[in-house]
Amino acid sequence: MVGISAKQLPYQVLHAGDTVEYYSHAFVAGDPRGHRITTVLAVDGTDPTFPVRVASKEAIPREMMIKRVVDRHGNIIEDAKWCKLRTFAFNDGTLEDTSASGVLSARLDAVVEEAIHHVMANRGTRDSSDDILPGRRSDGEYGVSHEAQCIDRRRSNAVGNRMPAMPDNSLVARS
Repeated sequence: MVGISAKQLPYQVLHAGDTVEYYSHAFVAGDPRGHRITTVLAVDGTDPTFPVRVASKEAIPREMMIKRVVDRHGNIIEDAKWCKLRTFAFNDGTLEDTSASGVLSARLDAVVEEAIHHVMANRGTRDSSDDILPGRRSDGEYGVSHEAQCIDRRRSNAVGNRMPAMPDNSLVARS
């Protein structure tokens, strides 16, 4: 049986927003647990190893077999065939991740960026080292902070200077 060449395959273009079907490499070939249907979030044809980023967060190399099942407009592709990712033409672009993890990640990135911007903007206006280094005294020297002293006292009172004596019968196994 002779296989078909890439020239005989129908011309397919992969866009951000297309829905693809594939089997994850984390499972044995053909295992139904590895079957995935996911949305393409980004396409970068210049990336030599992983040209697409998908919503399932798995790495899809150019040698992986995929099947484009729904286009970016929501039209079902009836004559879709399984073929290697490298046989697709890539239309570079990105799509915003609307999954719960994608939204959370975007919001956390925005909060961290805003906090860094706030700290950098206030760097020259006041001595912000007191916020970062609680052990710093007003004269600029470093010492043990009051909070650290309280924690140290609690630790020494709880443990004591020696281990409490154990009664001899505590080591006997009970039935």
